[in-house]
Amino acid sequence: MKKIIRILLLTMFIMNIMIVNTLAEENHEKAVVKSDKIWTIVFNKAVPEGVLENIIVKDSKDKIINVSLEIKEEKKILIYPPEGGYSPLEEYTLVVKRTENGLKEDYEFKFKISYRIKNVIQLWDFTYYNNEYEAPRVVEAILENGEKVNVPVRWDEEILTNEMGTFTYVGNVRGYNEKVTLKLIVFPKVVSVKDINVSLYVGDEYSLPKKLKVKYSDGTTGMEKINWTTNQLDIKKVGEYVCEGEIDGCDNVIKANITVKSNFLLSQTVPNQNQQDYKMKYNYMDLVFAKDTVRCYEVGKIILKDENGVRIKIKKTQPGITAKDNFLIIPSRPLDSNTKYTLFVPKGLIKAADGDVYQKDIEINFKTK
Repeated sequence: MKKIIRILLLTMFIMNIMIVNTLAEENHEKAVVKSDKIWTIVFNKAVPEGVLENIIVKDSKDKIINVSLEIKEEKKILIYPPEGGYSPLEEYTLVVKRTENGLKEDYEFKFKISYRIKNVIQLWDFTYYNNEYEAPRVVEAILENGEKVNVPVRWDEEILTNEMGTFTYVGNVRGYNEKVTLKLIVFPKVVSVKDINVSLYVGDEYSLPKKLKVKYSDGTTGMEKINWTTNQLDIKKVGEYVCEGEIDGCDNVIKANITVKSNFLLSQTVPNQNQQDYKMKYNYMDLVFAKDTVRCYEVGKIILKDENGVRIKIKKTQPGITAKDNFLIIPSRPLDSNTKYTLFVPKGLIKAADGDVYQKDIEINFKTK
């Protein structure tokens, strides 16, 4: 009985050793092989059932590679590369998982693909004076088979931006005998640019400028393109608007401060401000605007007081009969002669025919004749 157990243990040991030795011929820490490499696994007896389902190849990101498997001569398994071959520069792991009637433990074998670089694309780049600049860590290489891949590069010296001009830096790529070059242009930096301040009226058309005048780090001036955060301005209403933009090579955010005012303007008052000889000819006071007005029904908010603080009730308001841009304020009785009065109309009370609202308080001090 003990003899049988020893034989079984020896058989399993030999099976494991046979697989390891088959792959170990090329396993120098991490084998480097061609992209069309066909792997062979040799068993010391017929390939156990279910082994094929337990053999996989995965890349460095643990993605399963679509390889083909074939049992050859009963004791061999051939692992064919994926269509088009393995990818250059990629690292792979061949995994043989344990089975109930085969291997008693998992086995992994790492390998990477050999490549020959035919050419490396030389680099051009730009930055700005005294900006932090991080040199490219990889460059595009063309392999002998025409495939383009990114390969690591190591530069010979630190890349600085404390001078302006065009500078050439060299570096090295493993497996490529020639130097890699980086031509870096260091432009003057934008150190000063003024914000935009614009005042408009409702209905005015305005477009943000595409370029602004700037001052550079070398003392010169010029025009630079500005990239605004928005290309369409919604400035149809009264208010304060701020748009932000950026200029390449400038650390500051540029602002366009836009003030939109109402074009609902008061152009004349009857009586005039501080008029001392006003005579109410038609028993109303008149406010003349730059737009047609509509009747106000909140006449109780309009205040008319004499010099003693006595309030005179406002009977009604209405647009002018022929000139609609006139806003007539009609008191409930004629005003006394030789008396000082104050007329106050609060903001937001008078409206234009187009819906605009006059947003300023109106106060007129006058004296009757």
